[in-house]
Amino acid sequence: MCRMLAKISVYPTTIVDEMLLCPVSLHYLSQQGRLPEDPETRGPHNDGCGIAFVNHGVIEIHKRDKNHIWDNSYRLIIENIKSTLFIAHNRKATKDLEVNKERSHPFYYQQFAFCHNGSVYSFMDEAQDKGLTDTEIYLHQLIDKSKNASPEGIFTSLTEIANTANYS
Repeated sequence: MCRMLAKISVYPTTIVDEMLLCPVSLHYLSQQGRLPEDPETRGPHNDGCGIAFVNHGVIEIHKRDKNHIWDNSYRLIIENIKSTLFIAHNRKATKDLEVNKERSHPFYYQQFAFCHNGSVYSFMDEAQDKGLTDTEIYLHQLIDKSKNASPEGIFTSLTEIANTANYS
């Protein structure tokens, strides 16, 4: 499974501590996260990384692939941004799914940035056929089934997917 974090604040703040400095920062977890096949063992979650945040009212997303995970340009973004809302993600790709920058989380669809931890097994075949991830398909279904993308509509859509899909 992947590793992720979210941060929300009333006033613009940084995310440096959570991403880089604290003992179990997201950077640390990209190297030493618990492994889904053996939760007592730690290892890399380095199939990509990404961060989304609100910058002057616009969602900004920055992603890195496996070869550029946590590179200097990514760290500079983390060190220099301030926002009231962040989501960040380290990817440990599900077997047989594409591993590249485009498949790193978070994803943007309509007006939403989204990342996910776990697998939606019901979407795996479609994800493999389309060269996507189960999370991308999940996000599209979550929003599309909600009809008007209201909080109530999204909750209803989430409930429907949770009741019909096989997931971890």
